[in-house]
This record gives sequence, structure tokens and C-alpha cells, in this order.
Amino acid sequence: MKTSFTGYYGFNNYGDDLFASVCSLGAQRYWPNIDTSTIVPYDSYTGAVNAEIPRLLSKSYYNRADLLGSALRLIFMTKAIISNDMIILGGGSVLSSSAHTNIRIIQEIATKLRLIRFSAIGVSYGPFVSINDEKRCQEFLRRFEYISVRDQSSYEALNSLNLPSKLVLARDLAGVMPTLLKKQATINTNHKVLGVAPCNIAGNNIWQQEVLFEAIVDFAKKTGVTVRNFILNGHPFFGDESLVLDLTKRLEECNIPTEIIRLDSGAQDVWGRIAECNMVVSVRLHGAISSYLCNIPFALAEYHEKCTEFVKDIGQHEQLRLLYGNSTYQETLNALDCLYKDSSSRWSIPPERYAEEALLNFTAAPWLV
Repeated sequence: MKTSFTGYYGFNNYGDDLFASVCSLGAQRYWPNIDTSTIVPYDSYTGAVNAEIPRLLSKSYYNRADLLGSALRLIFMTKAIISNDMIILGGGSVLSSSAHTNIRIIQEIATKLRLIRFSAIGVSYGPFVSINDEKRCQEFLRRFEYISVRDQSSYEALNSLNLPSKLVLARDLAGVMPTLLKKQATINTNHKVLGVAPCNIAGNNIWQQEVLFEAIVDFAKKTGVTVRNFILNGHPFFGDESLVLDLTKRLEECNIPTEIIRLDSGAQDVWGRIAECNMVVSVRLHGAISSYLCNIPFALAEYHEKCTEFVKDIGQHEQLRLLYGNSTYQETLNALDCLYKDSSSRWSIPPERYAEEALLNFTAAPWLV
């Protein structure tokens, strides 16, 4: 069988680049008899192998937001549909209203005409802005062969539909990363490091700048930690750089040691830089998931359903749950203090168990039987 993974790969977003890397490397390890590729630009820093898109085409063209970028993505999706037996949606919120793009229309047409088989691994279901969007997604899913989801709510919603495909409750695809890494990073023991990963939420960054950032600055003053700021989305317009530069400036004005980590060296390297931190506060979901899987105490600002589902699923301590836009300065500072103390009871589901269950994305696939 010849198959290709697709997702929001090659757009300078850490979480999606992790998915591309895990899909590519995980398939090589757990599906050795399956011929797999990934629809991703050759020169993207995902760590993916067997990229469908040749090295002659720079990702700066592929991920453009204009007509050229859209046309290129449609061309390579059409090529993958023609040249493969199966397309696999690999990771993330690819079953939602925001995922209904021109590429999704091509995918829907291909399944209706039975031109190719479809599956999905490590995905979540929803949210949808309309009933019509949800019904359209459900019709699409009824022609799938295999679906593994990353959270309990998605599993319950899809299970109630009685889909003909095999449905499995697994975990986020990032959970497979620890088993794929050749070398594990070690936590900094010489000087405590606080990792921070903001998230550019269009037109709604006031809470981060007025509450989260103020708490981080005051916490760093009090404890003397180094603050490592992560730009986990490097998109020039929708990315996190402006927020990170804002926080960095505030820290430097107070003579607090700080550094900036970008995606330039690749998703796997960023994973290692997160793993070196002693504690992490993140607004980006995969900043938190990476910390958890590296057994690092973290606080996640829950700005989206996917964030809430993750912390609920692992049993995050209530004191470490930050409600985006609602948690006060004092509650945020208390959460940082709790991270610094690192109380022994962190989560009801240990990272090792989560990582083991994440392997189901690959090992439960029906074509292995």
C-alpha cells in the first residue's frame, strides 16, 4: 500500500511540524511494510522524510497566503490523490470548520468518487461554527477506513455517529516523539529556566500582555530565573514574534536574563530546548504537551477547547490551570510559584502512560492486522 500524510505542515508552526515529523518517522518504525510519504516542502524544518514536494520548490512559495500558494497546495494534493492508495490526515484540528478549505473540497470529491481511501490519526473533532459544517464533516468521515482521536470528547462524539471506520481513542501524536528521539535532552540543573510560549490570538492578546507578562516579569524578579521565550509560530503575520519581542523587552528593562528560541533549527531541536527548562508556562498547546511529555511542570493558558480537553485528559492540577482572559494577575503568579516549588503530585496520568497510549495511533491501524 502506498500512502501519504497531510496536514498544516510547512507553515512554520511548531505543533504541526511535530505532527509531520512523528507521522513520517513513526510510519517508518511501526509500518515498515507501508510505502509512506508526507505532503510537506522538502526544505521545511519538520524532520519529516520522503517529502512529496521537491527541494526545488521552496516552502516560502508553498506556504504563501495568496493565489500562488493556494494553487501549489491544490496541485500537490491532487498529485498525492492520484499517486497514492490512501491519504492520512495526520494530527491536529483538521476536522473542524476552520479546516474546510479548497483542499478539503478536493478531498471530499475524491472520496465520493472512490478515487482514494482516507484515514486520520491523532486528530480532534470540532469545533464547528454551524450545523451544516458539522454535517459535511460527518459525511466526509463516513468514507474513512481508520480514525484515531486525541481526546475523550472527540472519541465520544464520533463514537455516537456509528461510523463504519475503525475508531480508536489514542493521544496527541506528539506523545510518540519520546520513543522516536535518539537522544533525550536533560533539564538544566545549574540555573533554573522558565520557558514561555505566547500565542498570537488575532486581536485578543490583551490578557497575555497585561496579566501573563506582568506576572512573569515579577516572578522572574523574585526568583532570579532565566526566561527562555519560544516563538512556536514563525508566520510573519499570524505568528508569535511580536509578542515574544514585547515580553523580552520588558524582561531586559528589568535586567532579567532572557533568550529567544525560534523554529529555524527545526521542531526536534525546539523540543530539546523545551526539555531543558525547569518549568514552562505556555499559551501554545504543544508548548504544554511537549513539557508534559518531558516530565516538566507546566501551566497552560486555555484559550481553546483543545487546550481544555488536554489538561482535563491528563488530570492537570487545578492550581496550574489558567483560564485565558479570566485568570487574574494573582492567580497567574500563584501558578508560577507552584511551578517553581514543583509539588510531587503533578498529573493523574503520567507522561509514560500517555506516550504508550499515543502509540495506538500507529499500532491500532487496521492494515497491520
